[in-house]
Amino acid sequence: MASLLHMQDLGDGRYEVHEFLLRSSAVPSAVAAKTAAFTATDAEMILLVDATGGAVTITLPTAVGRTGQAYEVKRTSAGANAVTVDGAGTETIDGALTASLATQYATVRVVSDGTNWMIF
Repeated sequence: MASLLHMQDLGDGRYEVHEFLLRSSAVPSAVAAKTAAFTATDAEMILLVDATGGAVTITLPTAVGRTGQAYEVKRTSAGANAVTVDGAGTETIDGALTASLATQYATVRVVSDGTNWMIF
């Protein structure tokens, strides 16, 4: 089983290291193209988002019970329409409620720590 290490700056010269075990599967990661608001499932782990027709929010499932689950979200469109990745409820993404993909080809990869989502 593979793992990822994440170093968090505590802001006072100290760092905290988190290790995440990644789930493995014989099934390849599913790729899904999205053009409207969508809640990610365990079946779609790579999301290609086109916001040409309007703002798009991708909501992640709960991070609880999904330690090591990863999602990659990539913005494929140019333009001013927002692409937002949102944690479930009050769950955070690197401490924030959302992550924005402001430019074409911007990508965010998030991994569950069992409570919230971390960006890698």
